This record gives sequence, C-alpha cells and structure tokens, in this order.
Amino acid sequence: MPDPFDGRRYLAHLRECWLLPTIAVAAAVAISGGASLLLPRKYTARVKMIIEPPAGSDVRVSTAVSPIYLESLRTYEHFASSDQLFAQAVERFKLREGASPPFEKLKRQVLRVSIPRNTKVMEIAATLPDPRQARAVALYLAEATIDLNRRTNRAGDDELLEDVKKQLEEAAQRLATAESAYFEARRVLRSQEELAFRAASARTGPGDRAPQVETARAELDAASALHQLAEKRIRELTAASGFRGERLNLIDPGVTPEQPSSPDILLNVILAVALALLLSLLYLTAQYSLRSERAEAADERDWMAKRP
Repeated sequence: MPDPFDGRRYLAHLRECWLLPTIAVAAAVAISGGASLLLPRKYTARVKMIIEPPAGSDVRVSTAVSPIYLESLRTYEHFASSDQLFAQAVERFKLREGASPPFEKLKRQVLRVSIPRNTKVMEIAATLPDPRQARAVALYLAEATIDLNRRTNRAGDDELLEDVKKQLEEAAQRLATAESAYFEARRVLRSQEELAFRAASARTGPGDRAPQVETARAELDAASALHQLAEKRIRELTAASGFRGERLNLIDPGVTPEQPSSPDILLNVILAVALALLLSLLYLTAQYSLRSERAEAADERDWMAKRP
C-alpha cells in the first residue's frame, strides 16, 4: 500500500503545476495594483505635544515618574478626542460638505490620538484627502486641547480663588472692626487721663499698656496677620492660575505630508501576492491529496484483482 504523503512526489506535483500560482500571482499584482491606484489618496498629518508636570513642582519629583503616573496620562487622550472639539473642527474646516458619513464614522476615519507607552508625548493624527487641510485640522485640535486643559485647570483654581476672596473679605471686616475697637480704646484712655483720673489709670498701667488697649491691640495684630495672609494667598493663586495641573505644550507642529498614507500600494500588492500564493498552495495540496487517494484506490483494485 503506497504512503499517503510523499514529499518528493508532492514537490514534483508543485513543479508540474507551476503555471497556476504564476497566473494567480500575476492576477493578484494586477488587480491589487490597479485597485490601489483607483482608490482616493489620503494624507495623514501628525502633531506632537508633551505633558509636563505642574508649574513650580519639585524637579526631582517630576523626573521620578512611575509607570502608574505615565499610565494616568492617557486620560489626556480623552481631551484631544472629545466629540466637542472634533465637532468644532468639522464645522470650522467644513469636513461634512456633500455626501459624508455619520459623525462617529467620520471621526474614526479622520482622527487618531495616542500616547506611546511609558512616554509623556501625545500624538494627534488627522487623515484627509487634502494634505494641507489634514495638517490644519491636526494643529487646530492640538491647540484646542491645550486651551481645554488650561480652562479645566483654571476652573478649579477659580473656585479656590473665590473661597480665598471670601476669606479676604471676612479678614478685612475683622480688621476694620479691630481697628475701630483699638482706636476707641485709646480714645477712652485719653479721655480718662484728661478727666484727671490718673490714680485709677496708674493702677491699670500707662497709655497703651492698659488692659483694654492691649486686648484691642492683640486683636488688631491678629486681624492684620489674617488679612495679609489672605492677600498673599490671592496673589499666589492668581499667578498660578491655570498651571496647577499638568501642562500641555506643543513640541512638534508637524509638516504638510507629501506622501499619501493610504492606499499603500506596495503593502496591498504584497498582501495580495501572499494571499494568491496561499490559495494556490491550498488548491494544489488538495489536488495532490485527491490524486493520491485515487492512485491508492487504483493500486488497491489492481492488487485485489491479482489475488487468486
């Protein structure tokens, strides 16, 4: 009984049928190349930003970043890929003129935002038929993302600033009340001295050292200190407004692409050739198996016929 698979016979079969894979490869090259040339060209423009630590943070802390911190920076991808920013770009650059796909599909076709693993660099890529428009859209989204991040940081600072302003108003009222009480205490003390109650005044201490004046003076100093602290806090918050969180800075505005990103003719041809060779090999293998089975069945019939 013959071996169901013989490597030499299989290779001989492939050599005999060389015309089939040749025709398949030639057809694949022609079809894939022609189809790629007929497809509309699209260009991809890329813009890069860096995510930096808050302003005024310790340099040693900012350099000793952890994988968890770097992973948390992926939240900024949602800033750049937000529907609101993309809708503004669509309206600004008229991306939905004529027959256009739905908003969600258009966004998937045009926009891609990524942060490479273990980096603080965010890349915004826009793919459009017009290379200049692709770069303009990518740059617009990058600048809008930076502005959105600043406004988000500033919103939290504004709330904190309002609280400190209220504290400043309360400190100013307390300071005004303390000043009035202090000057009133000194006026009363002078009146007592002018009315010749020197004996009573001597027992309580001269001038500003009278108990009521000392108490008012202590309250005035405390109110003044609180007022100065609130003013200093407001100056600090105003100076750091919008920079308390991570900062996004544009490091690579990109260039207008000159080579289309799609269709990739070479890649399409390679994939088509590989598919054609694979299908041809599968067909020839199946053909070889069928012929082997038929030859084995014929040998078996001959063997049975020769038996006495």
